[in-house]
Amino acid sequence: HHVNIDTYTVSEALDDYLEHYSREGRSLGRVECNIRLHIRPQLGHLAVKKLTKRRIDAWLKELSETPAMVRSRKGGERRYKDVTDDPDAKRRCRVKANRQLVILKAALNFAANEFPSLSDEAWRRVKSFRRAERARVRHLSDDESRRLINACKEPFRSLVLAGLLTGARYGELA
Repeated sequence: HHVNIDTYTVSEALDDYLEHYSREGRSLGRVECNIRLHIRPQLGHLAVKKLTKRRIDAWLKELSETPAMVRSRKGGERRYKDVTDDPDAKRRCRVKANRQLVILKAALNFAANEFPSLSDEAWRRVKSFRRAERARVRHLSDDESRRLINACKEPFRSLVLAGLLTGARYGELA
């Protein structure tokens, strides 16, 4: 189909990518849902040619700071999970943002491949969040545990000991 490359939008690039994706017989559910929720609303209206690294970085940062949505009925207002007391939530938000970036880049790379006059300059150098994929778990050695307990004064010492013995979280112990 004929395309005016000056006005070709991110939304059109996403459509072309999805069409190609489904022609390959791949399932679209998850990808389409991600595009609908996280990519189209913020970037869809922009011309691919006008995209800048700065604009994509800003979108990615915003995504990484938005907690997961809570399912609501169709047409209902968007609600977000309360993540105030969840230290792992920040990492999960970054994982989510990274996933959207992979989809966006795939669609834009597909477009750049179809239309050689499009430069991938804007998105090629956008970096995903590092070390987001899984929480880092490190256990204390017996020696480290002993030193930690000895360094604490009551009543905190009992709390630390209980935590080390049970693996319970602070909130559960308190």
